[in-house]
Amino acid sequence: MIATAYAARYPTRDVVNVDQSLRVGPLPAEIVAAARGEGFASFVRTVFAQLYGELDPALVADIERRRALDQEVFSGFWTPLLDWDADTLAAWSRRTTSLPPDVPYLSLHGTDPGGDYADWLTDRIPGAVAEQTPTRTHYPHLAQPEWFASRVHQFFS
Repeated sequence: MIATAYAARYPTRDVVNVDQSLRVGPLPAEIVAAARGEGFASFVRTVFAQLYGELDPALVADIERRRALDQEVFSGFWTPLLDWDADTLAAWSRRTTSLPPDVPYLSLHGTDPGGDYADWLTDRIPGAVAEQTPTRTHYPHLAQPEWFASRVHQFFS
């Protein structure tokens, strides 16, 4: 979402969104409690295990070695998802990610954004292209760097 929000505010030639759905909604109460409570470490392990998907175990180990999540920072970053109601969150998302009509937009997803996401996205950003990457992971650029670079280059050529 960050690349899209940047492009909504500043002149941008193209946007590549990597595994970040723009269709967001409030998180369930049990997730809010886990993100803010004593179960934070377990919650983070579960979330990352899902995000790793089919990522090579050596790459997972490398990410794990480098990752340091502070609960307060995490909770602050996720405030919209943790605290806002659906209408407020949807309005914020639309306002934050509304792009000029002439900006090429490629949305590559390693995790499944939902079967109707491509249609939803093109209603939101005309001309946007949403694709599922060959490897199921939040890190498609790490899983298949050659494929990823080639796909981005092809889209913007």
